Amino acid sequence: MDQQRLLIGTYTAGVFVYEHGKTQLLADRNSGLISNEVRALLQDTDGSIWIGTAQGLAHWHDGKIDNLTTHDGLPGNFVVELLRCDDKMWIGTGTGIATYQNGKFSEMPIHQFDQAEYAFGFYPQPDKRLLWVATDRGLLRHRLDTDETTLIGRRNGLPFDKFFQLQIDGFGNIWMTSNRGILRFSEADANAVADGRIMTLASVLYGESDGMLSAQANGGSNPTMVESRDGTIWIATAMGVTSVRPQRLQLFAEHMPQVVVERITLDSEAVPLTDKLLVDAAVQRLEIQYAGLSFIMPTRLRYRTMLEGFDQEWRDKTGQNQVEYTNLAPGTYELYIQAANPGGGWSPSAKLTIVKQPFWWQTLPAKYMALASAILLIVGFTYWRTANLRRSEQYLLLQVASKTAELQRQAESLASANQEKSVLLDKLQQQTLALEVQAKQDSLTGLANRRAFDEHLLQEFTRAKRLEQPLTLAFIDIDHFKWINDKYSHSVGDKALIRLAKQLQLHCRAIDIAARWGGEEFSLLLPSTTTQQAVQICERLRIAVESMDCSDIATGLRLTVSIGLACSDDVAESWQQLNAADDALYRAKNNGRNRVESFV
Repeated sequence: MDQQRLLIGTYTAGVFVYEHGKTQLLADRNSGLISNEVRALLQDTDGSIWIGTAQGLAHWHDGKIDNLTTHDGLPGNFVVELLRCDDKMWIGTGTGIATYQNGKFSEMPIHQFDQAEYAFGFYPQPDKRLLWVATDRGLLRHRLDTDETTLIGRRNGLPFDKFFQLQIDGFGNIWMTSNRGILRFSEADANAVADGRIMTLASVLYGESDGMLSAQANGGSNPTMVESRDGTIWIATAMGVTSVRPQRLQLFAEHMPQVVVERITLDSEAVPLTDKLLVDAAVQRLEIQYAGLSFIMPTRLRYRTMLEGFDQEWRDKTGQNQVEYTNLAPGTYELYIQAANPGGGWSPSAKLTIVKQPFWWQTLPAKYMALASAILLIVGFTYWRTANLRRSEQYLLLQVASKTAELQRQAESLASANQEKSVLLDKLQQQTLALEVQAKQDSLTGLANRRAFDEHLLQEFTRAKRLEQPLTLAFIDIDHFKWINDKYSHSVGDKALIRLAKQLQLHCRAIDIAARWGGEEFSLLLPSTTTQQAVQICERLRIAVESMDCSDIATGLRLTVSIGLACSDDVAESWQQLNAADDALYRAKNNGRNRVESFV
């Protein structure tokens, strides 16, 4: 986009251009654009415009439009992000990342990172040769020189999986948007986690309690987070625009709040505050409450404590304003408490000396007396025992041999019992797994059963409506299946069902869901698929079934199917889609079978 015009992408009307105070249509489906649902825009160096849509990638140049889809090498047609970096165009889709250079696509898979699918947002750092990617499984760091990619996800401390946009401010902090708020953490810490130098990433989540009208900053289209010239970051949310000034937060972080001890209780009884606390030997529970003196962000203060003589390192107490110890051993301890604002340094320590007094039997004289008594007892017992052993040496040898044999028998018995237990546990585990499979799998065809399919339909229908994407349902019925059972036998009919199930699996994509609906009827869910696309898919399936060689099942056996389709765009509820697909299947059968009909 140059300084004289503004490109505007819409969900339903294509691309517009605002120039010289006027808004004009640039491209839509009527002028050749593959889809009116625009998710991303990129003006190239030659003045041409790349348009990312829900159905593929379009290139507008000199008033003409070239559409590129999966048939041209694009990994997925649902395009959500475009970026020009390192002499390449980077493309974020719903099925991974691709680059476009010299007229060719190159795919960069991300499924291996906790099964990530969506690449929602890019942030380049050409000077550092890095590219950051916000995905539905966390944050990816990609090295442009070595093509090494690392995931920073939940196991590294991120509070949830899905993030949409990211921005790095002038103070070295990464900001990421999500549908649960805005997350901030240090760029240096993120690199340390990606390099394996630290395991956990410390972060701060900002939401409605911090002044946002809505924590939902989804950002399924781009851009939804930008940085202005004065360093302010602007974020689009479900309730309007939110802004944050990192420079102010940096000033807050530099302030170190003083820590004070507010309350001390011994076995739930409060005692006067003091710098040196004497704890009676009978006290079992010690509790110290403290606070950081700050009016800037009191609810965001971080705390840590260390009891010298008890703890080996600092203990993170963020979110807690008290520390508790039970059954401390007698001795002298030093308790240190520190506080810090988010992103700031730790304050000077508040110090409390704790002296736990001993019981009389824990004193040094009592220990000396106990040691002397023990020595005398050991000497006397040794003398008596030595004399006794001389008289009963042979008897003890016999006893040892007898006990050894008995222990050997017990060990063998225990080993046998343990082996039987292991076998039983393995059987129980196998039975449990088998029951789980039976609950959601058709035992004959191996496909999902109706119960599992109903769950998938409700989930996918809800998801399709939320993302405004098409979801097509297909009902598939074997023609004249009763005649096949009557003529050839039910055993042949079962084999025909199995053969059709395998054909369904061959024609399914990874995101499609096939199931046996009941009897000779099957169902197929096609996410992100329009009615027109589903008709093509099902027509290929129909021809493949008609062309199957079933002579190995029964001589002269041929299978054909009738298919009814219904798209979620045409209905409001999932049960209505079921009824619509069933009506379409009924029409296919009435119109002569071995055909595909869609709901009108």
